Amino acid sequence: DEVVALEHPLLKVPYEMLSKSLQSSQKLIESELKSVITKMSQLKEPSPTQLALTLTALGERLAGLRKTAQDLLDSQRTLMELCDTRVQYLAGAPQKLDTYRRERMDRILIDYFLREGLYDSAIALKQTAPSIASLVHLDIFQSSRNIEQALGRHDCAPALQWCADNNARLTKLKSTLEFKLRLQQFVELIRAGRHAEAIVHAQKHFSPFAGKHMSEIQSAMALLVFPLETMEARYQPLLIAERWNDLVSQFRRNNFALHSLTAQSLLTIALQSGLTVTKTAHCGDGTSRDCPACNTSLHSLAEHLPAARRMTSTIVCRYLGVMMDENNPPMMLPNGHVYSQQAITQLAAGNDTLVDPATGDICSVAAIKRVYVL
Repeated sequence: DEVVALEHPLLKVPYEMLSKSLQSSQKLIESELKSVITKMSQLKEPSPTQLALTLTALGERLAGLRKTAQDLLDSQRTLMELCDTRVQYLAGAPQKLDTYRRERMDRILIDYFLREGLYDSAIALKQTAPSIASLVHLDIFQSSRNIEQALGRHDCAPALQWCADNNARLTKLKSTLEFKLRLQQFVELIRAGRHAEAIVHAQKHFSPFAGKHMSEIQSAMALLVFPLETMEARYQPLLIAERWNDLVSQFRRNNFALHSLTAQSLLTIALQSGLTVTKTAHCGDGTSRDCPACNTSLHSLAEHLPAARRMTSTIVCRYLGVMMDENNPPMMLPNGHVYSQQAITQLAAGNDTLVDPATGDICSVAAIKRVYVL
């Protein structure tokens, strides 16, 4: 079950990349062959010289197509081998669980580093674990890094090219990224005082989006009317710098969806899976130092998770971290603190008194009472 839960992207990502490559190569070959056939059909009683020149040009074009097709075939063969490698890796996981779990932890950390932009850390960890080199998606994140850096420089061109290259699949995802990018370009032209260019830009690029984004387009066009210094409050959100960060976030979401990567990092998913089991209806006040769901570092991950449904209570000794039951019953000190019998024996060490590790109080062993839980 744990393999199915966390390893879906491991197989899905190369499969989607292979599918995209096959579709692209098919379109390219069909387009080139159609163009060649059209050129041939246009030859009507050509002269020998004209025929020779045309055939030479078409031959060179077909030779180039053959080379391109061979390169595509090689890349597709590599992706197929990658799929096979990962299938074999997961198939052998049950026979070497310890190694598999250790390597999975490395892969989860690399995935987290890449999503957080810590590329150097991800590469360094990959180099320490060469056995997982074919199991991480470093190339996907490195290619998207260039687009994110361009957006950080307020340059929409690479992101728009990415949208054009993946237009069909982004349409299926109902992505609004291309419109947001075109809108941001319009806003930047207004900010630079280039109103005439902004109008031309709007006429050229807003028309395809008018059906679904008319209200946003109308709000943007209002920027042509009001001076930036006295802009009405309702149009101010179009001018804030944080919109570039929103574009980066939306690009990441769309890129993850396009490659069948999870929206959240695998580390977050794994932590939330564990927190769901430990969280109770009383978690969240931060009073329990031993409860993972109450831990200040993890509480934000557990806050919106459902509480685990428990039919019986499980009591854990806060000193030893072991479960208390009939063989290791809970014992209460005079000050009200409860520890397991094993902890009491260890703390007393054969003496008549012990020191409460939580408060430092000295308690008599004879005064300690057993606690019964109904």
